[in-house]
Amino acid sequence: MAKLKYNAKVYEGTAEDLAEDTTIFGANDLIFTTDTGVLKRGNGVDTFADLDAIGGGTISSAWADITGKPSTFTPTVGTSSTTAKAGNYVPTAAEVSNALKAKTQIAALTEASTAAEIVAALKA
Repeated sequence: MAKLKYNAKVYEGTAEDLAEDTTIFGANDLIFTTDTGVLKRGNGVDTFADLDAIGGGTISSAWADITGKPSTFTPTVGTSSTTAKAGNYVPTAAEVSNALKAKTQIAALTEASTAAEIVAALKA
């Protein structure tokens, strides 16, 4: 048979009410928010607002309460060699020609190629 190890108390209330509560919950006290499903365990030092949530519940914030977010989320379509192209990007004939030229020059390299030849092929 299991032994009773802790004498725990369970408190419940809404997240708003408990956040404003100044009660210091004792070690092994369990505090449950009835509206958000958050469960916290007292530590004998902190109020509900200062305790970390344990398992199961979710903590959410209203979009308006989030600070430091950008005002817009416009996508950036790459226009240089260091930025990505959009999925529907169609390369120009010159870009295709340059890529094929570079591929041909790289394929022509051998073990005997000089450093200058390798650099030239990579820059093409």
